[in-house]
Amino acid sequence: MYANEARHFDQQMLAAWNKHLDVRLLFAGLFSAIVTPFIVESYKLLHDNPSADFFGPGGYAVRVNAMWIGSLVINIITALLAIHFKQWLDGYSVDFMVPRTRDTLLSVCRLRQYRFQGIRKWHIDGLIAFLPMLLYTSVLFFAIGLVDWLWHLNTGIAIYVTILCGLVVVFGIATTLIPMFTTRTPFRTPMSYLLGNLWRGIWRGEPCIRHLMEEEEMDVVDAEGEFLDEGAFRWLMKNTRDEQIYQDTIRAEKEYLHQRNQHRRANSLHSQNSPV
Repeated sequence: MYANEARHFDQQMLAAWNKHLDVRLLFAGLFSAIVTPFIVESYKLLHDNPSADFFGPGGYAVRVNAMWIGSLVINIITALLAIHFKQWLDGYSVDFMVPRTRDTLLSVCRLRQYRFQGIRKWHIDGLIAFLPMLLYTSVLFFAIGLVDWLWHLNTGIAIYVTILCGLVVVFGIATTLIPMFTTRTPFRTPMSYLLGNLWRGIWRGEPCIRHLMEEEEMDVVDAEGEFLDEGAFRWLMKNTRDEQIYQDTIRAEKEYLHQRNQHRRANSLHSQNSPV
């Protein structure tokens, strides 16, 4: 039983992690191809201003190159880490399809549990979730360098691009911070989970970075169980294309409402008969 459950669990877990890493690798490759031509052009500015300081006259040449080269380096680091993490995942896999003798299967199950505990101990899920932060940093560096460069080429275009970049930054910050205060939001990213759990832990006086948002969400779901049940019935009736499922859902909803009303009447009578 352990072998069957662990194989199914690991397949889903590794598939999800590999999918995330593939997306990061794809983005890193595309973004590197975008940044590189800009660096080819900006590098010429350093030859035109060989003695420029970072914040002195002509310093924009140094700043722009620093931002864009930094963006490219971070991007490459992200890609290398993604490849490294995929190798870790390959090394984690355990072959359960071995000859099913008792001793052999027992050893394989123990090996899988040993490796799984190692993944948890070293927070591999957190390391994988950290990669988007590197990509965001890379994009931010590129945007800062682009705005700085444009301010010295054309003020009108610089203002336009600055507004666009500012709107994107505000949107990103807002959607990251909103989950700190409510779980009724689809804005869920690794950073929002980290900040949300940390914020809730601080309020409880016991800083924590895991599971607090999930616990709060389940508390809300339990408190609104009846409302969510009704919504589930309506959703199923609206979206199913199977007539039999539609009719079964109608009957199930009627039975559900009947039992709920009986339960409410029983609670009402109990409260009325209770001594004050």
